[in-house]
Amino acid sequence: MTKILGQPPLTTDIEDVLVWLGVRIARDALTPVPRKVGPSDFQDMLYEAITRATGRRPDGSTEPLTKLTDKLAVAGVPADEAAGHLDNALKYRRAWRASLGPAREAMDAFADEVHAICSRVMAERRAGRIPAGSEAYFETLTRVEGLPAVSGGTVSLARAHAVLADITARCQNRYADAS
Repeated sequence: MTKILGQPPLTTDIEDVLVWLGVRIARDALTPVPRKVGPSDFQDMLYEAITRATGRRPDGSTEPLTKLTDKLAVAGVPADEAAGHLDNALKYRRAWRASLGPAREAMDAFADEVHAICSRVMAERRAGRIPAGSEAYFETLTRVEGLPAVSGGTVSLARAHAVLADITARCQNRYADAS
């Protein structure tokens, strides 16, 4: 995991990988004809578990975040600006992975609020109330910036934008439906 992440993994990362592997192996063992797992199959399973737990592929690239630039391009965000959003999202993910206890709960609660806004704007866009593309992106940013945690200073504007970028990277068809 250290090689893939470029830094030592957190205990929670290791736990997530072990739980995922245990469930996968147990599921395979319960089939009528148990599957034999050779070294290369196990390595594939391990890499898949690490990717699921950390968002990083074995080559060091990101799994879900690589699509962010394409999603932001639909919203009229230039590639260099989208790359900055990607960097901020990656910083946020590292901060999230390093957080524990109440700090993690607060980050998760704020992310849930941002996700709810995204879902609402997407529904309004699909209902024809908000145009797709840059208008949907602007409306989402406006609503995220209007959250009490942001307007009250509990969450910085930069962190709010990073959370939005992280959520956008994980969701499909955020600002326009795929053709």
